[in-house]
Amino acid sequence: PRRRPRRGPVAAAFCGAEELLPLLLSHERGLSPSLAGAVLTFGAVGWSTGSWLRGRATWGLQHAGYVRLGGTLVALGIGGAALLAWTAVPPVVGMVAWTLAGLGMGMTHPTLSVLTLELSPVAEQGANSSALQVSDAVAAATALAVTGSLLWALHPTLGLASYVVCFGVTVLLAAGVALLAPRTRPVLRAARAARRRRRRTGRGRARGAAGRPRAGGGR
Repeated sequence: PRRRPRRGPVAAAFCGAEELLPLLLSHERGLSPSLAGAVLTFGAVGWSTGSWLRGRATWGLQHAGYVRLGGTLVALGIGGAALLAWTAVPPVVGMVAWTLAGLGMGMTHPTLSVLTLELSPVAEQGANSSALQVSDAVAAATALAVTGSLLWALHPTLGLASYVVCFGVTVLLAAGVALLAPRTRPVLRAARAARRRRRRTGRGRARGAAGRPRAGGGR
């Protein structure tokens, strides 16, 4: 399904920024490892809250709406975390921003999982679910490699601005997911229509089989 590649970019955006945040706070801003790690905890709380809200689905949004909202929140949260590259910005801004990014992931991640199952034939749902996990892992590893390499190459010249560049790359990935979210609707409608046709065909065949006389029925 086409939704599988879309979860890769949002996972890459979140994981790529998640690598930079504690390094920025501890190495550049002088926070202790426990305080720098506490910021990531806020992201986990936001992710759990976003998943809880998505599971209730009381806002009347379709899948595309949740993907767009979640991708936007991830982009805004990462952008807010990038403000920590300026020493005048207090760490609490990073905590709030990373909570926002986690909230967006909590909405986007399960929505794309549900979409993958809806768009997959029953016989392929297991394979496509496994492919989602592989896509997430590959995207996260790629994001870690790219942002780490960029930071290593740019930091001697740009200093703290190198973090802004790396955060900017992840913001673009998350924003791309939000912008492409409306493409979910036509694909999903086509998949549902195909599923309805298969069901009608299956029922027609079943009725046809039931109407045929059985061999030896006249005895």
